[in-house]
Amino acid sequence: ITGAAIQGNAWSHFAVTRQSGVGTTLWINGTRSGSTAVDSASYTNSTTFIGSTNLGTDLFSGYVTDLRVTKGVARYTTTFTPPTTAFYTY
Repeated sequence: ITGAAIQGNAWSHFAVTRQSGVGTTLWINGTRSGSTAVDSASYTNSTTFIGSTNLGTDLFSGYVTDLRVTKGVARYTTTFTPPTTAFYTY
């Protein structure tokens, strides 16, 4: 999925959802970005890479906070207002 450009030196909220029968969608700051990618892969034996490709290239230069992975629920399926507070306080 190719998304919209993001503003430098500012926080952005990113979400990727995969909804059964619909596909995989990229959300940037609560708005769908690009088109929904349709795939039928199960990803049961896949490794997830955050901040680079699976080859260790295209490194992300920034910070990641409040990373959340949810299995079995497509959290976002329509435009939404991103959360403004942390999920948990420790």
